[in-house]
Amino acid sequence: MMTLAVARHHIGHPVIFRPFPETSDDDRHEQGVITAVTDMYVFVRYGDERRSKATSPDRLTAVTP
Repeated sequence: MMTLAVARHHIGHPVIFRPFPETSDDDRHEQGVITAVTDMYVFVRYGDERRSKATSPDRLTAVTP
């Protein structure tokens, strides 16, 4: 789970979106890259989409190399 403060330090880095964060092995996860952070949302560009989507930070997990 991520916070807005952590997301600000991860702009340009990959994250995983999980619609149900309490389920770590959820098959419906999606990988993206943080492009911006506002006072309420983290903007993430998923897959090959051209535009970023506003995402709640508590649904994101940083990808560790």
